[in-house]
Amino acid sequence: MKDRNVIHDLLTLVNSATRETNEIVIARALLENRADLAHLSMDVLSKKYYVSQASITRFIKKIGFEDFRSFKEAMINSQEFLRNRYESPSYIDTSQVISTINDEFVRVLQEMKTIPPEMYDSLAELISSYDRV
Repeated sequence: MKDRNVIHDLLTLVNSATRETNEIVIARALLENRADLAHLSMDVLSKKYYVSQASITRFIKKIGFEDFRSFKEAMINSQEFLRNRYESPSYIDTSQVISTINDEFVRVLQEMKTIPPEMYDSLAELISSYDRV
């Protein structure tokens, strides 16, 4: 289960829930406390979210973990993976992003030159009539 993204699994569970069950409360609690999970005990979580330790244990087993310790380890691995994937400076080449935005901006300006000035007002009205553009 080393490659499993537990954060994704919990977010999917929470986002697809149609009602607030004990399992959803536990999943939200685990997500909300993911940064401190390595240092939190099941006792602290159960008291903070008004769920029993047995409920947390059942939930952990239901989502495929042997115990709370192995779940915490998987959460830490998931966080580390996401941190490395999305916070790494090598992930985003800012000069490439700026260049792409600049090229797109120039392209849009060039296209705007082809619109006759007498159409500006009607285009502005049309654009403002939509909620999303």
